[in-house]
Amino acid sequence: MKRSTFILLLCVGIAAHADDLRVRLFSASPPTEIEIIPQTATLRACAGCKAQRVDGPLKFVATAHLVHYGKIKTPVLFIEGKYRLRASGALTGDLEAPLQIRAADGRLLIIARLPQERYVALALGGEAGGIKSAEALKAIAVTIRTYAARFRARHGAPEFNLCDSTHCQVLRLSDTNPAWRAAAEATAGELLWYDGALAYAYHHASCGGTLEDGRVMLGRAVPYLQQQPD
Repeated sequence: MKRSTFILLLCVGIAAHADDLRVRLFSASPPTEIEIIPQTATLRACAGCKAQRVDGPLKFVATAHLVHYGKIKTPVLFIEGKYRLRASGALTGDLEAPLQIRAADGRLLIIARLPQERYVALALGGEAGGIKSAEALKAIAVTIRTYAARFRARHGAPEFNLCDSTHCQVLRLSDTNPAWRAAAEATAGELLWYDGALAYAYHHASCGGTLEDGRVMLGRAVPYLQQQPD
């Protein structure tokens, strides 16, 4: 996990514009197949294709660089609406977000487009799901949002900005708690800055009793990232 302390000495700013985040799902164990169970969902087999209503469960399978469903083979699929994802060897998740499904080397590349504050709420579930304090959740929401903004290009991939694992920030796709949504909405657009730049908002699930020095992660000293007992 990311290692540091919550940053208390930084100025809080408001984002002028919040772009959607493209997030790779099931990134730690990319599945070979996935099932979509729709509530109200549509499917397109190409960017310019007409959307078709999905009335029942659909299974998508990756072979080499194509996605198969039924008798159809295509490089990319687009899903919109509200649906449940069930991936082989991975957790089930509920989502309401535009979804893009591709194949690479026999594995599915599944990318959701999430509004910033929806992303923050899902990351609160993954990174701070056990925390009850409303004020602590607000503080972590600002940290999560800043981390996403600061590191949104860390994968260097054209298809997506961030992944849903500890490499970036863990998302919890199911059972979104109203407290997580409230914390995201109460701090909407707030970011942490230091000396005119977005902060390196590292955080952790368990630090082992000692916070890490910024020089370990960044190769240089950072005033607000200093090793100290926690």
